[in-house]
Amino acid sequence: MGAADGLAALRALGYRLIGADARRGESLFAVDLTGAVAIVVGHETGGLSAEVVDALDEFLALPMPGGAESLNAGVAASVILYEALRRRS
Repeated sequence: MGAADGLAALRALGYRLIGADARRGESLFAVDLTGAVAIVVGHETGGLSAEVVDALDEFLALPMPGGAESLNAGVAASVILYEALRRRS
């Protein structure tokens, strides 16, 4: 089973598929993270594969004030998931 198959299975279960990408998408703070969502974070170097990008419903980006280009994928995922949890609390 490839990534696209896994994402298709999540979509069939009713999940909205949101990709984290520093180059595209709305600010994390503008994207609806409530309900059934699956967050997809790519590799630090290569980002999300074309196959995955084509399967996603929307994209979000972390606001990065200052000179930083991006965060480690694990750190970025943690920030996104914490924001999703904060909104649900």
